[in-house]
Amino acid sequence: MSVLFEAYEFSGIKMRNRFVRSATVNNLTNEENRFTPEHRKLYTDLARGGLGLIIAGVHRPKREWFLGHVYQQPCLDMPTMEEEMGALVDEVHRLGAAFVSQISPPFKIRGRQVSASATDVSVVPEPLEQEDIAEIKTAYRNAGRVLRSAGCDGVELHCCHNDVLSRMISPFFNQRKDQYGGSVENRARLVLELVQELKEGAGDDFPVMIKMNASDFREGGMTVDDAAEIAAILATGGICAIEPSCGGAGASYTPSGPIEKDEWHEGYLIEYAARIKKAVDVPVMVVGGIRDLKMMEEVVDTGKGDLISMCRPFIREPDLINRWLSGDTSPSRCESCDGCLKETMRGRKVRCVQVTRVDGTRKEN
Repeated sequence: MSVLFEAYEFSGIKMRNRFVRSATVNNLTNEENRFTPEHRKLYTDLARGGLGLIIAGVHRPKREWFLGHVYQQPCLDMPTMEEEMGALVDEVHRLGAAFVSQISPPFKIRGRQVSASATDVSVVPEPLEQEDIAEIKTAYRNAGRVLRSAGCDGVELHCCHNDVLSRMISPFFNQRKDQYGGSVENRARLVLELVQELKEGAGDDFPVMIKMNASDFREGGMTVDDAAEIAAILATGGICAIEPSCGGAGASYTPSGPIEKDEWHEGYLIEYAARIKKAVDVPVMVVGGIRDLKMMEEVVDTGKGDLISMCRPFIREPDLINRWLSGDTSPSRCESCDGCLKETMRGRKVRCVQVTRVDGTRKEN
């Protein structure tokens, strides 16, 4: 049997195989920023489909953190959220998958667009103030409490795609002169402090992982060597697994790969993940347009990564892992057209536009 289908465990998280569902926005939340029956179907279908670990999200620690776009997200500070999420987590566990919540930092606090510094490629944000940082810490500590109470197996910090945390660790965006700017250690400081806040709320044994840019893919930004250095600092500071991603405004890569389509290739982040893997002693989840099972096996066999992380293929085929287990090992049927992501960017519910109509009914394959 392929190593990909063997059980894997790290930091107390037990996986029945090495496959991870990478988090993405789904816009299934109701008007009160709560989970819905559609969330239940999404995650139970994925668990029933054979996944080892589901990273769910993106979830917002505080409902007042308006993100400035059309995405709808469950808010972890809503009353009774522990019970609502707990029922979902219990069902996913019953179906054999581990469940981790991905949480995102704010883009706006008290109506102010905030960033690491007043450096951007579009609007000019206001630098995070000490009061803002204190609010973020409190919200993350509460999020840790909620997630632990709900029975989640861990939490993943969103620190990529030009969110506030990814800007804090980036030399392009972070021009601060205080303890959070300048050196690599200073730029990593807020992330490390949030790791401790999460553990303060959830317990020191609660697994905290991170999805971070493997490179900013822009002049003056973080290179893969910079990312590897920061990843090593984070791994020694409590991060238990790393999912290298990419993308953001002004970058030559989006999360879906190179903007120049003639540069796109399957597994476009494998070598970046491999560079980070050399720098850390924690599992690395390799994401980025991987569709072929043999390529995935090679990633693990050659030590370039430990886990295989995908999202778009599971939007097309939530039962992909079971299909492979049944003997049909043909590549994912996902065409990487990004229609699913374009739907969410328009504020619509996530769907594979190749097989699902707007009303949710299936098209003929």
